[in-house]
Amino acid sequence: MRIFLDTSILIEIEKKNEEALKLIEAMTSNYEELMISSVTVSEILNGAYFLGGENVVAAKTFLSQFNIISLDAKIAEKTSQFTHWMLKNESKANFKTVAIAATFAETKADFLITQDKRHFEILPEIGSKAKTTSEFRKIYR
Repeated sequence: MRIFLDTSILIEIEKKNEEALKLIEAMTSNYEELMISSVTVSEILNGAYFLGGENVVAAKTFLSQFNIISLDAKIAEKTSQFTHWMLKNESKANFKTVAIAATFAETKADFLITQDKRHFEILPEIGSKAKTTSEFRKIYR
């Protein structure tokens, strides 16, 4: 199974949220493909650089366990399409969130795991594929 993780889930893992840790552990032991956007890498590293010191090394080590999907021309176009759709439908369009959503859509992953589901489920190509950790644990084998 191909599973895409939003930044909010990685933050929960860093905070040692037991539910998120157990889910990641289960998916890792089942050899699921865990993907993140390069936008998420930037967000995590921003926090690590702010904290300084060994935090940057720890963050880079942590991020290396995921398949990082770079923001390319195809994803940039999808980001523009999603931004246009959201603005047309009077929804807030935060660039980072929309770029992560576009990356998920272009990878055609099975699920997008996020703690901020409402930001993603409104998009037509995502909808019910966006799940919180709790929701996903209920359906994950």
